[in-house]
Amino acid sequence: MTGIKININDKSVNSFEMVKTIIKLIAVTKKLILSDTEVFALTYFVINGFNKVTKTDLVDNKLFKSSNAVSNLISKFRKYGIIQKTTYGESISNDYAIGGNNDRIIFQYTITNDRK
Repeated sequence: MTGIKININDKSVNSFEMVKTIIKLIAVTKKLILSDTEVFALTYFVINGFNKVTKTDLVDNKLFKSSNAVSNLISKFRKYGIIQKTTYGESISNDYAIGGNNDRIIFQYTITNDRK
């Protein structure tokens, strides 16, 4: 078995593009197909928190045309396990909870080729 080890040590999570890239990597590892708009919305939720204000902001910022479109997106995220129910409502899954602007992360993933 051969593999490639990707190791990103202590990169500050302080930019939208960095968080978006990490979310894309997580989606690929989970074999999820997300559009650019869905990745943008998920990045927005991760950075700003998943609550009613950010849902409204997605419509106000013209990313989605209506609140129904945002509701459809959230239903898709629930189906994929990105958004989960908690005792306090709903929140982003721990797999996608990257952290705030001042947090630091260590991202490590091993890609293998199991072809025989």
